[in-house]
Amino acid sequence: MSYTEADARQQLLNALGDAADELGLALAYLGEAYEHLDDHTAERLEEQLFRPLQAAYGRARRTHSAFAARYGLPARRFEPQSVRVASHGAKGQVEAAIAAVREAEG
Repeated sequence: MSYTEADARQQLLNALGDAADELGLALAYLGEAYEHLDDHTAERLEEQLFRPLQAAYGRARRTHSAFAARYGLPARRFEPQSVRVASHGAKGQVEAAIAAVREAEG
């Protein structure tokens, strides 16, 4: 069985979609963490983590859509993510977000 260019493109598109999903999950965890923090710390979380992650998520989604359109592949519909399990407060949520980002990097 041969591995075609089309197969490679689909595999790349799937990997990018999976990474974007993980980034969306990380955003959900940070959103939950935000709810547990005082105003000052929540603002720092938003500025230092949430906004850059949100930008990366948007870029990943746009890249996925553009790549799919360029090669006539089906684009994934990205749905808002929700946290998979409850964790222990803001620290646990941030740790879960970090794990999701690491998964996206992989």
